[in-house]
Amino acid sequence: EDDSPEEIYQQRQEENNKAAIHEQHSSSSEASKSNDDYNIWFEKMVGCILPTDSWTEVMRKMTEQGLEQRKERGSCDFEYVFPGKQNREQNGEVGIDFVTDELTLQLFVKSKFGWNGDADFYEKEKIQGQILDELEGIAQIGHSENISDKPDSGKNVRSELLSYKRDLRSPRHGEKLSIATDDTSSSKFKLQVEQVKDFLKDSLSPEAALYYNGYSTPILYVCGSSGIGKTSAVRWCCEEIEMSVKARCFGEVNVFSHALISGSNSSSREGILQNIFQQFNISSDQISISSFCSFLKRKDAFTVLIVDDVDAMVQTTKDIFAPHDRVEQLLAELCNIARDSEYSFALISISNIVESCKIKRLKSIGIHDGKISFSPYNCDDLVTIVKDRIGEVIDEKALQFAAKRVANSSGNACEMIELVSSAIDNCIGSLDTKGDTIAENEYSLITSHHMMEAVRGTIAQYVERFEELPDLAKLVLCVAVSITKAAPSSTYNMSYLLRFCSEVSRKQTNFPIKFDVFQMIMQRLFAQGLLVTDEGEVLDNLNSQNPDITLDKPVRFGLQFQETESLVSNILEELPVYGELMEYVRKNPP
Repeated sequence: EDDSPEEIYQQRQEENNKAAIHEQHSSSSEASKSNDDYNIWFEKMVGCILPTDSWTEVMRKMTEQGLEQRKERGSCDFEYVFPGKQNREQNGEVGIDFVTDELTLQLFVKSKFGWNGDADFYEKEKIQGQILDELEGIAQIGHSENISDKPDSGKNVRSELLSYKRDLRSPRHGEKLSIATDDTSSSKFKLQVEQVKDFLKDSLSPEAALYYNGYSTPILYVCGSSGIGKTSAVRWCCEEIEMSVKARCFGEVNVFSHALISGSNSSSREGILQNIFQQFNISSDQISISSFCSFLKRKDAFTVLIVDDVDAMVQTTKDIFAPHDRVEQLLAELCNIARDSEYSFALISISNIVESCKIKRLKSIGIHDGKISFSPYNCDDLVTIVKDRIGEVIDEKALQFAAKRVANSSGNACEMIELVSSAIDNCIGSLDTKGDTIAENEYSLITSHHMMEAVRGTIAQYVERFEELPDLAKLVLCVAVSITKAAPSSTYNMSYLLRFCSEVSRKQTNFPIKFDVFQMIMQRLFAQGLLVTDEGEVLDNLNSQNPDITLDKPVRFGLQFQETESLVSNILEELPVYGELMEYVRKNPP
């Protein structure tokens, strides 16, 4: 007997329900397999991609293990699909299953696998400072919710150490900005940061126009040696002010925008202007200084332009009255706009140069109106930077030892990061092939032994540099060591050093050292990191400086004194002239 319509309907409902349940299980199983495939690929890439790999090599490694590079239908563009994920035609999600441009993929690889980037990558990015901002936005690319950024306790030690190395170079919480208000940071650094903030606050105050017209200008020059947090501090201050503006702390100003460009990444006026328009998202039919001025007239808005490596935008000529080229003219125009109270605009320029002919050139343009000189990081600053990035995973004595070394030589955070990174490599190299696991609550993975090995590697590099020096450069270093041995508590400048270098040269060769030769030698010793100025300053070009400025600079060793002494000990023992020099300096200290 035929089923009734009601029974047929009921049977179809049951069949649909079974199909839906089957589809749900299948979908769940496929999703789980998708995550497994991605996780396996991700773990392989962690140990496979090297920081120094070219992008071609990185792509080869990723595609061999399952990354799919395919052309979108009806387009010349590629999309990059992660293993186990779906592409656009399969309704995959952009930024989770696949990415649509090579730069985003490169930023992902830099963030997750510790890749350093190559020349093509930085040329494409143009502004290296923008990279860290981009990394925040792509931190979760390809990751499901059940995947952690760093392996938990019990995971393979090698993977754990590699994750620390990535975090050390690409911290998830920005650059080294957290030390700006940290209790352990140096009072000098805090003061310098506050000075930048005060400049921005003054720029936004209702009395700003009167203040700048009467006494100063909304133009700030931030300088100091490389790797000491200048750019990070300026950006941090701008972010702080931006939050204050959003909280309506500055009266009529409701919008605060800031952007960073690099003076070293474009050699043309048009390229720099185009970069400025891109950074501020300015839509205009014409990229020109007049269009930028129109943008600056926005109601209730204030704009800050940060120009990193500003010295790259000026000529190296000694004649400060020489005609400006088109890039210098643009810089001068930006200064004039900042001075004009009609525009709500401030200009902050950053440079590693403290003294050189370029400084006079910048002054002639107007860049040098307000100046803040940043000091190198001290030991506590460097310790804080490392702990903020990777936590308490390094033996405290080992970390303090490394920080003191770097603080005594340059105070450069980049050097500290390189030293710690090398110690992590040494720790990885000491693991057995079985892949040890991390015990619960075990933190000091990197020991004093690993750090000492890293330091020895650094010293070995300096030994090679010393061996490659010309004889006159070795003579200068020997004289410097002799003076310090004879008067360890005294400081001296280059004039004092030149005096005894000439005397030793005369006794050895019958000829004194000429000033221009001395300049070239000192430039090389500075470039090799064997000597630094007493304040850790970077000298752009000693040969182009005023002789009085050069000779007045205090000088000290870039390495620990004992290590520098070991480099020249054989020469000091062989030649009696250095013993005579030390005896004289003991009786007549600097």
